Amino acid sequence: MPLAFFDSDSLGSYKLTATPTTLLINEAGMVEHTWIGKWDETKAMEVAAALK
Repeated sequence: MPLAFFDSDSLGSYKLTATPTTLLINEAGMVEHTWIGKWDETKAMEVAAALK
C-alpha cells in the first residue's frame, strides 16, 4: 500500500489545516475516510479495520 507524506504548505493548499491528518484514498483517488488528530488506541483500531 503506497504512503505519502506532505509538508504543511502542501496540506494548506488542499485546505487540510488540522494536523496530523490521515486520509484513506481509494484507487480512483477519492477520499474514503479521514482521521484528524493524534491516534489513540481506538483510532488505531479503526484505521487498521479500514485498511483490511
